[in-house]
Amino acid sequence: MSRTLNTVVAVALLSLFPAMSLYAGTQAPNYTEDQAILIATQFLKNSPTFHFDGMEDTIELITVYTV
Repeated sequence: MSRTLNTVVAVALLSLFPAMSLYAGTQAPNYTEDQAILIATQFLKNSPTFHFDGMEDTIELITVYTV
């Protein structure tokens, strides 16, 4: 292949990455506040440190941010 063709192919492939990442961002699910709380508490309870010495009574919800 010629150097020009290689350059054109490389630029074309590199231009696909931003378009693909923008498309992937639009397909993300929208979480409700309750789903965000559930996911966060499951993450906390499944962590190794919490399994070792965590107490469920000490979990306190302060603020919820949904993305």
